[in-house]
Amino acid sequence: MQNIMLSCFFATAICTVAHAQTTSDFIVATEEGLEMASVEKNNNAPTPAAPVYDPNAVTRMAQFPGGEASFMAFLNKHAQYPKIAKENGFEGTVMVQATVAADGSLTNIRVTGPVGPYLDDAAIKAIEAMPKWSPALQMGRAVKSKINIPVSFRLQ
Repeated sequence: MQNIMLSCFFATAICTVAHAQTTSDFIVATEEGLEMASVEKNNNAPTPAAPVYDPNAVTRMAQFPGGEASFMAFLNKHAQYPKIAKENGFEGTVMVQATVAADGSLTNIRVTGPVGPYLDDAAIKAIEAMPKWSPALQMGRAVKSKINIPVSFRLQ
């Protein structure tokens, strides 16, 4: 009996929410049949100047121009192995985080997984040299997003 009562309660709540969403001119809150408040919807609310990335509503993630193959070719060409790091046998993968702005430019570039000062600097320089990315899209609008880029340095 309790399960049936709860099911009826939830069904009533869902119908109420569905009805409230279809009301276009006013949002009305009622309790025991009495009107408590009536607030006009503001359809002309300003849109934020710089929308922020919401991972749950992404239409498309930020992309390097030309795709992943172009990205790898760019890193191979621009990530110069420092001479002092080669001589001392330093190697590893530097994790770099950057923000792709709504216009595609990279900002807030920083090392999140350091390996050593020489390799970290070389990775930062390679990321700073990158062209503008295609920004992330959220509901058809360009938004800023954070990306993590692994830059590997291996001796052969």
